[in-house]
Amino acid sequence: MITTLMGFLVISMIIGALLLGVMFILVPILRGGFAIGSLIGKVIQHIVHWLFGSIKDLSKIIGQLFSMIVLTPLLLGSIVLGRWSAANQAWSVIRDNASGIAQSLYRILIRRPMALVGIGVALDEVERSVHEAAVIPNTDSNASFEGYRITDTLTSGGSGARLYIAEPLPNRQRRLKGQPSKVVIKSFDLEAGSMLPQMMRESRSLDAARRLGLVLEHDMDASRFWYVMPWIPGKHLGEVVDELHVGGRGLDADGLSRSIQIMSDLLHVLRSYHDQGLWHKDVKPENIIINESGAHLVDLGLVTPLASAMTLTTHGTEYFRDPELVRQALRGVKVQDVDGTRFDVYAAGAVFYYILENTFPAHGGLSRFDQPSPEAARWIVHRAMSDYEQRYPDVDVMLRDIAILLESADPWSVRPADLPSMQGVATEEMQTSVPPPPPAPVRRHTPVPPASPPPPSTQLASNRSNPNRSTWIAAAASFVLGIGILTLLGQFFMTSSSSNDLGDSVSNTAIAEFAEVPSPASSRPGQCLLIIDHLQRDQPSISSTINAFRKQLSRAGWSQRIDVEAEIAIRSVMPPRPEEGREPVHPAVRDALESRDLDAAVLLIDSNQEDGDVDVIMLTHEWQARWSIPRLISNTNSEAVQD
Repeated sequence: MITTLMGFLVISMIIGALLLGVMFILVPILRGGFAIGSLIGKVIQHIVHWLFGSIKDLSKIIGQLFSMIVLTPLLLGSIVLGRWSAANQAWSVIRDNASGIAQSLYRILIRRPMALVGIGVALDEVERSVHEAAVIPNTDSNASFEGYRITDTLTSGGSGARLYIAEPLPNRQRRLKGQPSKVVIKSFDLEAGSMLPQMMRESRSLDAARRLGLVLEHDMDASRFWYVMPWIPGKHLGEVVDELHVGGRGLDADGLSRSIQIMSDLLHVLRSYHDQGLWHKDVKPENIIINESGAHLVDLGLVTPLASAMTLTTHGTEYFRDPELVRQALRGVKVQDVDGTRFDVYAAGAVFYYILENTFPAHGGLSRFDQPSPEAARWIVHRAMSDYEQRYPDVDVMLRDIAILLESADPWSVRPADLPSMQGVATEEMQTSVPPPPPAPVRRHTPVPPASPPPPSTQLASNRSNPNRSTWIAAAASFVLGIGILTLLGQFFMTSSSSNDLGDSVSNTAIAEFAEVPSPASSRPGQCLLIIDHLQRDQPSISSTINAFRKQLSRAGWSQRIDVEAEIAIRSVMPPRPEEGREPVHPAVRDALESRDLDAAVLLIDSNQEDGDVDVIMLTHEWQARWSIPRLISNTNSEAVQD
């Protein structure tokens, strides 16, 4: 019996030692702690991408099969009843679903496995060649345009028009500007369902569009109106952004540089529209084509003369359409009574947000940033998408700010205060109540710890123990005692509970330690702007930390508020990251606080350290300070921080 027990204890200790060894090696590897960590992380990420991509394709196949099953009876019924237009529509959808199923099967069986082993790039050229050689052009046998040969059709938008890809015949090609070999023809046909108001709306801007080279020629007869545009090959911006964000970690250095260049190209195109008295009105990723020559804006369906006497309409694309446009349209305001270029500026800001985040701005100008990006780039987005009167007055001012990022060797080092729009270079409308900082860098004093309280980073050094390490030590002790695998599982839950208890003690200690937040200079409650910068507030540790610190601010006599406009003004003049300790504040920061009737601003930001601490940056009229506080662990449901 004793021998059996001793054997059980020895086996338990060996298994425990092996598990501990695996954990102490595997965890640092997955966190990038060893040189091989990055490679292993990429391999795991590659496998996960293949797995979820295959699941996504399989889901598409199931959905498209179900759609085909539902539509088949409708197709047969339409044929029996002689409803040929409905039959054509049902057949078109069934055909598209069949094509989608074939493409999904190809990706599951061929494309993704080859990409998994690293040879997916070899398929790119093959796919392109096969597509050009084997795809049957989707031509409309009834379409005919003098001087052109129809070769294919494009997906139509919501304007009721049909789009054709065509090749000009030699005589016609010589007459066209630039003598293009391929063009796009947009045709409105009353007999095919187009509406006269749609035809009239697009015909109003043709003269200006021809001067810009956007329209090569146009024609109209009793029932049809059509015009010819240059064919622009390339990918739309949505596809390019997906490629730039591969891995889900935001833009790398090359991706960021290319993104800024795309924005510069887009703003130059918009400036050419505005210079010709036009307002595009539908700037969105699907209407931006990217190729070797830059970014190109297509689709003239909503282009409107800025001096038009027509009433504003709500046409546009959600998330890229300015809400102010909708409000003005509902009031019956005329186009000539507003500055339509500012609506394009808003859309350009939304596109820049889309590039940086790889998603649309769901909350307009208040949309948060989750991917890493330069602070100056975020400020440009916020400025472009702010209220109608406060945004960039025109694309030229926005373009000058983008140019600073484009010319900088390190866009991450550019502060919002460095942008021309914040230095009085732009038009008078862009001048803010915050005086710009002097051109020479501010000479910093040697950081001096505050007289009271001392820097919390030194106070809390003893409390920076890692709960995970405590868990491993407790687990090791349990292994040494020879409890065994099942007992080890129970011990894990016990140590988890004890970690929460430890977290509570850390939380209470930390609350006591940084309870002496500097009080306001006046006896009244100080007005403090609270800025919570991209912290993962859904994590209990971060939520506990934020709530604990906010309680201490309240106890110290600070009345907290969250104000997006004030945040933009403060961020534009604050230093990137002050040194730890206390030092004199920049005069521009003091002026910004006074202009917003603020006594202080507090920024909570990730410390960018492995310990996961939170940095506190506090700015007052006299001084600025930075210190770190550890994440606090709590086993209670913290009250959510309300923004």
